[in-house]
Amino acid sequence: MSVLPSVSKLRQSAAPMKKAMDMKTLTLLLPVHNRGDMTAAFIKHVAEILSHHIALRVALFDDGCTDETIKSACMVWPKADVVALDGHAFWGGALNAISSYVQGRGRQGKASDFYMLCNDDIRFTGHKAILAGLEAVSDMALVCARGIMVSHAEIINSDPALSKPEWKPEPAIHYSAKDGRFIHASESETVNVAPTRAMLTTPKPWLHAVAVPPSIPHYLSDYWLTYNLYKLGFQITHPEHFICLVSSETTRNTQETKGTDWLNRKLTSMKGCITKTSPIYVPAWICFYRQDPLTLIRGLRILRLWLLFRFSGLTLALLGCTSREQFN
Repeated sequence: MSVLPSVSKLRQSAAPMKKAMDMKTLTLLLPVHNRGDMTAAFIKHVAEILSHHIALRVALFDDGCTDETIKSACMVWPKADVVALDGHAFWGGALNAISSYVQGRGRQGKASDFYMLCNDDIRFTGHKAILAGLEAVSDMALVCARGIMVSHAEIINSDPALSKPEWKPEPAIHYSAKDGRFIHASESETVNVAPTRAMLTTPKPWLHAVAVPPSIPHYLSDYWLTYNLYKLGFQITHPEHFICLVSSETTRNTQETKGTDWLNRKLTSMKGCITKTSPIYVPAWICFYRQDPLTLIRGLRILRLWLLFRFSGLTLALLGCTSREQFN
């Protein structure tokens, strides 16, 4: 395992910072699970970008790490807060823990001016990216970075500040309550959901965050959070230059997936169906739709038609087998 230098050592050769009391503070919120080197490298990446601009704090939400993730992260940032989760929290449970953490810091009089929720498998395209996000922050704003999907090798080995012509940020998203689909937002369709792989806020949204139910899968939990905050009056914004590179290979731990069986790999690959309102996800969709009764009714109709189709197909197949046996 590679050992990264602590940020305090990195700063010894840098220009002197302003005193922390004279600066705004930002807490980096990182849910983590068994990606030690990657987590440590990301903290170092953010610290180097912000070292002359803002006083940084780090909070780690440890979802049952069994490797040296926390040790590696604390070698880079020794004063990190560590919040232990149960190992089954996933992203939704981590969001709930973050909400409680921010509220608790507020009660203790230790709240930061800004909070930045992040995945540890992203990289920002230079210091201007985060600064562009910070400039857009207000109490009623969820400032979400648009992602550019790249290979894991490009995340680790390339300079994120050197953008490539083929790198295009993903479009903003609109959740249509009429038919339960996630579609690209346009001028006439408000951005009302967003991925939270990099989201900047003040403490206020976390004080009003609606808890993510256990029935919401982790890949829908960020949409649950942002959609419910949108309904409370918060606005989702995507500043033009607030962009991050996203690894296409580490939405799960690549070291673990190599050894998984065929069924687990199949189930994991089915995550891409969520934008197609696949009946496979109807239990999860029902929980999401419950906020919009009309969409729930339509979702149940889709389920009924799908079940009818499946059972009719099975009946025809059984009849066909019976007919062939009688013929023979």
